[in-house]
This record gives sequence, C-alpha cells and structure tokens, in this order.
Amino acid sequence: MTVSFFFGNHLQHGFPTNQSELSLFAFWVRLQTSRGRMAKSYFKQEHDLEKRRAEAARIREKYPDRIPVIVEKAERSDIPNIDKKKYLVPADLTVGQFVYVIRKRIKLSAEKAIFIFVDNVLPPTGAIMSAIYEEKKDEDGFLYVTYSGENTFGYQVPL
Repeated sequence: MTVSFFFGNHLQHGFPTNQSELSLFAFWVRLQTSRGRMAKSYFKQEHDLEKRRAEAARIREKYPDRIPVIVEKAERSDIPNIDKKKYLVPADLTVGQFVYVIRKRIKLSAEKAIFIFVDNVLPPTGAIMSAIYEEKKDEDGFLYVTYSGENTFGYQVPL
C-alpha cells in the first residue's frame, strides 16, 4: 500500500490525523527542509533587519493583542500565491483558524489540502497563535509562516 502525503482523501482537512500519517509527514518535512525548499524568506531578503525590527516593535506597541505574521508560499509549491504577506493576527486565534484565513485569501477549494509551517515545523492545529509566536518568533519580531499545498512535491512513500 502507498500513501500520498498530499491527496486530500488521505488527510482529513489537510492535516495528518493519526500517528502513522504524522510520522510520515514529519519525515517529509525533514527531507524538504534538508533540501532547503522551505527555509527561504523573500520578505527578509527585501527588507533589512533593522527596518523589520522597527516595524515589528511599532506594530506590537500599537496593537499589543495582535501578532505580526509574515506568510509566504513554499518555494516550489504549486498552490496559488497569497495576495498579501503581512498579517496582524489576534493573539487568541488558533493555528487551525489561521489556516482557514490563509485558505480564503488564496481561494483554495475545500478538497485541496494545505499545510503551514513555522520554523519548518507543522504546528498543532489547536495551538494558540500567541504561544507559537512566543516560542518561534524571529529575531526581528515577526512570526514567519510558510504554506504549501497538496501537490507540492507529489511523490509517494510505500508503507
């Protein structure tokens, strides 16, 4: 039997639903990360560190109940581009709710899976964005989120 990581019928709501899927998916994430496919941030390349720090500090001061998030598509993903990169996310929003926001912004159909990564790790859907922010925020004060779709790499792993 083979399981494709990115076919929606294998992953309910686009997320691993059991330990076997989670283990296989974790392997895939490590593989892609080691190949450098998810680590590049165009936002960081376009804006120097001091400007990013100043902007994040200004945002946190003006909106203390919001998280400054940069959302970027994985480098080789075939999923649609998102219309904007910067988001002010309510601190009490869950990762799952934020995924819903991303799905709507890229107009992704319900049968297509989407995965988000923070620091090349798939966060739990029930995690609160403020907790993810405190643990994974960048030195510039932004939280960087990368998203990828179901057909990004499209290979299968035998079970």
